[in-house]
Amino acid sequence: TCTQSDIYSLGASLFFILTGEEPEPISKQNPRFLKSEISEKLDAIVAKATEVELKDRYKSASELACDLQNAGLN
Repeated sequence: TCTQSDIYSLGASLFFILTGEEPEPISKQNPRFLKSEISEKLDAIVAKATEVELKDRYKSASELACDLQNAGLN
């Protein structure tokens, strides 16, 4: 386990909260595909949090939090 594992879990949880649908296991999630009213910024945040490759995922929870704040979700 590592920080990025927790970030993936948070991204998958956000996907579920936003769509009401279970995310596909171990795959990049784009909630906007199911709910077009989700902003592109929020969709990009969830997608980055659920990247399959660790190197492409957020490096820290604070980095993710910063993007959420910048998306107007504080």
